Amino acid sequence: MLIEGLIISSFALGVRTSYIYVRGEFKYIIGILQKAINERLQHKFLGERILGTDFSLDIFVHRGLALTSAAKKRRCLNRWKANGATRGLNLFSRLQGLYNCPTVVNNVETLATVGPIINMGGRVCRHRQGQKYRDKTDLCCGHINKPGVYEIELGLPVQDFLFSDQFCGGIGGNKD
Repeated sequence: MLIEGLIISSFALGVRTSYIYVRGEFKYIIGILQKAINERLQHKFLGERILGTDFSLDIFVHRGLALTSAAKKRRCLNRWKANGATRGLNLFSRLQGLYNCPTVVNNVETLATVGPIINMGGRVCRHRQGQKYRDKTDLCCGHINKPGVYEIELGLPVQDFLFSDQFCGGIGGNKD
């Protein structure tokens, strides 16, 4: 869903190169992402002239602390607190960001919803978001005994999520 959303968003913005930034503690995800990217390349959903069109897109996985600082090999400092910035978009980067190019920064959850919105329509997605908990999910991860990115139903008690063997298996370092 992430890669599909990134492809669609890149097409809409006229982007030729996209990066998926992975924080250092989630390095195990890099292989999973690279495999998914390679599969899309094989099926011509990525690369040059996607599906015979004029649109081309390369996606790179980047590991580091802060995407724009790490890619520019600068010390990582928090530069993401623009007054009035919306969630997932760095307003200071849109004109001169990564590699001194216009840059849009977004989060995984936002990009992962692009495909469902297109496939089901905005009204359906908005209706689903308006429901209190039924059929609404969120992505969760953290310092846990069974690392991963989990999609869970909202309303699941935090204790059940953190300490069940089905999900996290407890907090990393056996902390309470």
